[in-house]
Amino acid sequence: YAGKERYEEVLKLAETDEVLKERVASILEFADSSLNLTFTNNKTSGVGAAEHCEAFYIAYLKTGDEKYAKKAEELALLIANDPEWNEKAYFLGTSFDMLVLST
Repeated sequence: YAGKERYEEVLKLAETDEVLKERVASILEFADSSLNLTFTNNKTSGVGAAEHCEAFYIAYLKTGDEKYAKKAEELALLIANDPEWNEKAYFLGTSFDMLVLST
């Protein structure tokens, strides 16, 4: 798990590092392609809500666009309300952090 400062540090490095720049671009594409998905549980199209939540959070930090923060919040709440949350304790903690940081 990485805190806001670590994400921001990596995004800054991505400004000059081509490999990181490509990875950030890939994450933004993933976030954009996922914005219109409807999440009803912790899995959508074989990719977990936590992975989507992280991508939306990174996209929000990179762009400042509230649409990503809102989607990260939606997924963080979905994960937090998952009845099997104890099996996903790591993602629950990460999602809670992302929820707090994105609001």
